[in-house]
Amino acid sequence: LRDNEASLRVFLGDAAVPIDNNTAERTMRRVALGRGNYLFVGSENGGKSLAILYSVVATCEQHGINPQTYLEAVLAETITKDSGADWTPKAWLARVTSETGADPPPDGDGQLTGSNEDA
Repeated sequence: LRDNEASLRVFLGDAAVPIDNNTAERTMRRVALGRGNYLFVGSENGGKSLAILYSVVATCEQHGINPQTYLEAVLAETITKDSGADWTPKAWLARVTSETGADPPPDGDGQLTGSNEDA
């Protein structure tokens, strides 16, 4: 206990400091699980595509967006709408919430889900 006294005081002094590092470990879990998959991406371009996909999924999760909902909506919209639009998860979330009048999900909690039939 005495070895961790300074860290414990930081935790007790600031309610925003988490008692564990589960968030960081969950984030790193994707990397650890992917190591075996990275051996079978097929090519350098396949590896780059996988890295981009992982980045998009992680960004969606960071903004509380269901990655599948986001990808379905963006792929459908790129076919039918202006291809110059900002398709980042954050911009997409702002656009969807302003169009539907829905409140965005709280940071790190719930996820924006459902179909985009109206979009």
